[in-house]
Amino acid sequence: MKTRSPEKNQAKNEDKKNNQKRQIFSYARIYALASTVGFQIAIPIVVGILGGRYLDRRFGTEPWLMVVCLFLGIVVGIVGLAKLVEDFFGEGK
Repeated sequence: MKTRSPEKNQAKNEDKKNNQKRQIFSYARIYALASTVGFQIAIPIVVGILGGRYLDRRFGTEPWLMVVCLFLGIVVGIVGLAKLVEDFFGEGK
């Protein structure tokens, strides 16, 4: 039976701790991305709807400006989401 020197045991324990820290950091990044995704899509859509309703009331064009602003909000949300995902996965390269 082989016995390991205390230095090797200590190095192995440090490697395990470092791997655990990296794994926790990786999970934290995934959770951060997941929580950001909802806001990245929802905020522009809500702003588009509210802004469109305001403009419709102001100019008497119901519901056309709301529909246009809603689609703009959807586009802005999708573009922002694409950039967010690209940044998230691009950092690993």
